[in-house]
Amino acid sequence: MQLSESNETCFNYRTEAVSHLQKTKTQKAKSNKTKKDKETDIYTFKAPTVEEVAEYCSERGNNVDAERFVSYYTANGWRGGKNPMQDWRAAVQSWESNGIANEKKTAAPELAKSFENDEFYSRALAASRKRMEV
Repeated sequence: MQLSESNETCFNYRTEAVSHLQKTKTQKAKSNKTKKDKETDIYTFKAPTVEEVAEYCSERGNNVDAERFVSYYTANGWRGGKNPMQDWRAAVQSWESNGIANEKKTAAPELAKSFENDEFYSRALAASRKRMEV
């Protein structure tokens, strides 16, 4: 008698465990669907126009070049590193705080000495010419 009661109890526990697992799987599937739906709603990004960026920069009183900003991120696919951009206003603030605002790239500095005027180069050139004569 006792054995059959323990078997029945064991069977009931197994049944409860299986039904609990099935419920958990169903709940996870539902929550995953809602997460994906929420993510697609949250991460819709619309690239700003030059006018929008210029207006935002004038509101903030910074000197970020709006045309340069839009050109830079358009060329990079509106990505910050490897991740897609979520808020272009935050990127403007980063440019402002990092000092990228109106920083212009300067051309490479001219060499102070040309090779013909360099003493070391002149000696090396003279030595190689002597070797070629021999």
